[in-house]
Amino acid sequence: IHLSGPGVNVMGMGFAGLPGVLIGHNENLAWTTTSGIDDLVDIFAEKLDPANKRRYFFQGQWRDMTCRGETIVVKGGEPDKLEVCETVHGPVLEWDEPAAVAYAAAAAFRGQETGTMRASYRFNRARTVQEFAEGASWIAMSHNFFVATRDGDIGYWHCVRPQRRNPAYDPRLPLPGTDWEDGGEVDSR
Repeated sequence: IHLSGPGVNVMGMGFAGLPGVLIGHNENLAWTTTSGIDDLVDIFAEKLDPANKRRYFFQGQWRDMTCRGETIVVKGGEPDKLEVCETVHGPVLEWDEPAAVAYAAAAAFRGQETGTMRASYRFNRARTVQEFAEGASWIAMSHNFFVATRDGDIGYWHCVRPQRRNPAYDPRLPLPGTDWEDGGEVDSR
């Protein structure tokens, strides 16, 4: 895509639905990105109320999950209706009703996704490595950014909001959801 207007003249690659250029160049600099390899998602085993699967035990008390209905339109078929439930840790991915357990995903970048739009806005208008760095500070998911200016300056950033983890637990296994509140990302900006 090529975007040209007051204060912006940028060309490169973008994603549908995301305004701006994510990888590209303007009149002052060029940049690209690769995916990082950080582990940003933990799975929590939520202890369910045997009498109501939409209630879970957390920090000494039973709590109601937040649930909503979603309808997925299917071309040539009946709409698919599903229920999406969340705990303090994140959305429930799987239910094991006989064991009274639900598995919820906690992502470090949850609630920070719009930072990519802020970053893209700054990248598109950046004139210096320092201005580009201000944009990179908004990236919450694991990405590496590389930039080079017309003046020969170069820069590299590994952008991520690391997952806060209780050191007592092994993140390779589902974590007990009864006491540890993920808390989301650690803001390293």
